Amino acid sequence: MEGTYQWRVRAENGTTYSEWSPVYTLTYDKTPPPAVTPTAPANNATDVSTPVILQWQSASAQDQYKVLIYRNSETNLVGTYASTTNRYTYSGSRGEVIYWQVRAVDPAGNESSPSPKWKFTIAP
Repeated sequence: MEGTYQWRVRAENGTTYSEWSPVYTLTYDKTPPPAVTPTAPANNATDVSTPVILQWQSASAQDQYKVLIYRNSETNLVGTYASTTNRYTYSGSRGEVIYWQVRAVDPAGNESSPSPKWKFTIAP
């Protein structure tokens, strides 16, 4: 069950007990954050100048993000990049067609579903 738990221990034998250990806290969280929504550049934008600032709606102030960037097709993954804010700067090459999407990652490491893939074309 999700929640925050506290625990401590002590040693015992047949006649004596040790002091209690300090109290430790454990938080169990398996709920993923909500998916984020891209906001810029506009989906299907053309003639976008570099560097391109990819932006999306934040899920939560504590979340971090994984930005997935695909070059020239929706399946040619260039890389996955980390961001601690709701933006990522991409410096691509002239004429590239870029598809991108984002996943939110909460402090427990749970990942959201990916955002919709958006596309833009860098100016020639």
